[in-house]
Amino acid sequence: MNIEELRDDRVVAIFLPIMALIVGHIFTPTILASVFVVTEIVFSIVLAIEVKKLR
Repeated sequence: MNIEELRDDRVVAIFLPIMALIVGHIFTPTILASVFVVTEIVFSIVLAIEVKKLR
């Protein structure tokens, strides 16, 4: 891992909980759950692409 990838991970680790607080305050829990399902799907796709690059 290089330093840019570590920074990206930190940004996501900070951004997701803040996003959850904001979206959870504004919208219903169903919408919040939907946003996190979509986020997890995108994360899984990106992770699969990264694993293919390592092989």
